[in-house]
Amino acid sequence: MGAEGYLDLLNEPTTKTIVDVFEQFLAPSTTAGAPTLVDPKDFIVSLNKWDDGNLLDLIASRLELSWTLKNPTGKAQLLPQFIANIEADYDLIIIGCAPTESILTTAAYRSSRYVFVRGKGAWSRG
Repeated sequence: MGAEGYLDLLNEPTTKTIVDVFEQFLAPSTTAGAPTLVDPKDFIVSLNKWDDGNLLDLIASRLELSWTLKNPTGKAQLLPQFIANIEADYDLIIIGCAPTESILTTAAYRSSRYVFVRGKGAWSRG
């Protein structure tokens, strides 16, 4: 999926993103008059499935994530709860975070058994 495909995905009205995980409900819509709890399996976008059964899935994000995390009270445990509902389906889950301490990195730490840190220039060739 290239950049245009990702934008198309985000522009679909049914696409749920990690923002909804941190809000823990979907906003009311014309068909549902009240907020509804999220179902983790509704967030997963299948990018590729190989013949041997391996697969690559994605949970989308949007810029609104930074706004929802500005009020972090009680949100650090929401990502671990979400991951707990889907982890049995995956061998590896990668959570990408900015290299700063934030509610998102705290949530990622709480969701993870291992942390991989890439240092500046760690993969440079010379």
